[in-house]
Amino acid sequence: MLVDPACGDLPKCTEVIHELQDRVLEAIAEQKAEVEQSQELIAGQGVSKIHNDEVIMTCGMCPLVLAFLTKAAKQRKFHVFVAECAPKYDGHPMAKALCSAGIQTTLIQDSAVFPIMSRVNKVIIGTRTVVSNGGIKTFVGAASLASAAKFYSVPLYVCTPTYKFSLMGCEEISHESSTSIIPKGTKFPLSVNAALTKLDYVPPENVTSFITNNRGIAPSYVYRQLSELYHPASFDF
Repeated sequence: MLVDPACGDLPKCTEVIHELQDRVLEAIAEQKAEVEQSQELIAGQGVSKIHNDEVIMTCGMCPLVLAFLTKAAKQRKFHVFVAECAPKYDGHPMAKALCSAGIQTTLIQDSAVFPIMSRVNKVIIGTRTVVSNGGIKTFVGAASLASAAKFYSVPLYVCTPTYKFSLMGCEEISHESSTSIIPKGTKFPLSVNAALTKLDYVPPENVTSFITNNRGIAPSYVYRQLSELYHPASFDF
């Protein structure tokens, strides 16, 4: 074990190190408990957010949203439209899981999101990350879904645990290989480029509220949540 020579008193230094270790282990245990309990706490809010005979729209395969809707379905009857999220079609397993839970479900093409949105009461989606300005990085296809929701004044709720709140900005969206959308053996002219983004960015003005394990949070108050999660030296608002 390395000890700072400036400490002088070895027993005292050892005591300080043990105290630091205890605090670190306590913080890790607290974070672990939050991660384990967050899904149950968020899913439990489904009954208060969804009412009978409502029409819900979602996209992609998100276990948290699935748990949220499944929990609500125990006391509510509603209909869910699931956008398929091409080209990976993450919406297919989501629609299958919802059907297995006894929820009336309709799988739709991404191009059908806009015309169907006028019938929708709420949009509920998950996210990969909540960025510092209150926007989100989430499933490909969510950006167009959010734009349609805003056009028709349909509220969009994002189910997310607070540990997904990040100081990350929205500037960079990574891309992945286009081989997943171009069939093997297909040849294109060299002048043709195929781009496939890993995630969509949804700006904060298209998000109504975040449903978290602590409380509902508006995008404009994300900065306050970040101030509770991160040390002041980590950012500068």
